[in-house]
Amino acid sequence: MPEEKEWYTIQELAAMFGVSYSKLRGEINALANINVIKVRSQPGNQKVQEIHKESIPLIKQATGA
Repeated sequence: MPEEKEWYTIQELAAMFGVSYSKLRGEINALANINVIKVRSQPGNQKVQEIHKESIPLIKQATGA
């Protein structure tokens, strides 16, 4: 990862993993629904989801990235 941050948007992760936004969003929603990853709404913009850095390895595994 180019910059170590605590929270990443789906767009940022899609660019890092080289996968489509829609595929990644689906995987993130599925993992969030079973409470295995940390997801929050972006402060100041409730429409944008942010994913905690500790959840990234699980998301990478789920997407095959």
